[in-house]
Amino acid sequence: AWEFLDYRFEDHRIKQVLLMPFTSSMVNADPNRRGEGAAGILTPFYLVAGQMKGSNQTLVDSTLKVFNHYGGELWLDAPVQHILVERGKAVGVQMEAGARHCPGEVVRARHAVLSNAGAIQTYKLLGDDVVRSADDALATRMQYWDNQSRPSSVTVWLLKEPPKWKAQAKNPYLKTADWLYIGLDEVRDWRAWRDAIASGDQEGGFQGWWEIFMPGVIDPDLRGPNGEVCFRVESVVPYHLLNEDGTFDESKWKAYKWELVRRRTEVFERFAPGFKDLLIDVVHAKSPKDLWDANRTVAFGCAQGGAFTGDQSYMGRMPYRMPIDQLYMCN
Repeated sequence: AWEFLDYRFEDHRIKQVLLMPFTSSMVNADPNRRGEGAAGILTPFYLVAGQMKGSNQTLVDSTLKVFNHYGGELWLDAPVQHILVERGKAVGVQMEAGARHCPGEVVRARHAVLSNAGAIQTYKLLGDDVVRSADDALATRMQYWDNQSRPSSVTVWLLKEPPKWKAQAKNPYLKTADWLYIGLDEVRDWRAWRDAIASGDQEGGFQGWWEIFMPGVIDPDLRGPNGEVCFRVESVVPYHLLNEDGTFDESKWKAYKWELVRRRTEVFERFAPGFKDLLIDVVHAKSPKDLWDANRTVAFGCAQGGAFTGDQSYMGRMPYRMPIDQLYMCN
């Protein structure tokens, strides 16, 4: 496919568009799967990503202003113990005893309950009996929702300036690319990587799907006073650094996340000679455990609301309108 596109087209943007369905199906969905496969192939054509001027945080800030303007209240450090359901309707929540707001109290819903806690946590907040009485099949899916096969690790480097990729000689677009991917060369490599992720093969799953974001490349306001840029990398890592009871092994992850930083730095040095000379500091390195500690809805370090695998891909995501009246999912 690569050779054919190089032979047929000159514009690299056309080649990118035509390659996206293939790469998406290799990473996310089986193209031979009925329904899901077709959705996985078509989805990349409708994927439009952008960056807000002044960083994407401005979108969050603007939304919060609207929320506050219309009387919304944002409660921090206020975990919920249960979602309350009466006669088939979600009527409110009961706060945990240690919550900063309304500790141990029941907060009634005026119109509806929206859960951004993801399938696993929402299932626990509702209880098996409640979900199963509404939809037995959905209860089973939520109980065994896959968050473990696509955990993320995130690293942010601070660089003196954007790296100069060797591939720029062939693809000048890379000079101003703020969002790009490091991938693999052969179809068999992609298959081997996907198998490694699924089986927990740490070495086989090291390099495959690395998402790189450098907002300062196109937004000068996000550069440092001397042109410095943040170089953010998110990647899927094999989820096998566990204890025998299935819990995270803290010591293994603390060591392994820095091993990932070291090895990724070597890869970037090959793809962009001089990368090490540009490195000022590693701003942070986050393992799946770190991500989960920071936000308990990111179960097992999966920040996508569950892995896009098998029956959980495009058409099999959690329903927004739940079978319990007045309950909605937004994760």
